[in-house]
Amino acid sequence: MTDTDSLVYEIETEDFYQDIKHDISDKFDTSNVPESHPSGLPRLNKKIIGMFEDKCGGKIIRELCGL
Repeated sequence: MTDTDSLVYEIETEDFYQDIKHDISDKFDTSNVPESHPSGLPRLNKKIIGMFEDKCGGKIIRELCGL
């Protein structure tokens, strides 16, 4: 589920959203993560070029088939 300018990362951590909280304002577009998401992330940086964006809107990818 990526387009020509996307990357998919496998990240192994206990709580990814907790790990990125201190970097959100300058590295992440969290505008598509629902306000009801358990992480409590602020919704910032909508459509800013160069920001990392969660294309799945806070849902966990359990399986991926990349061609």
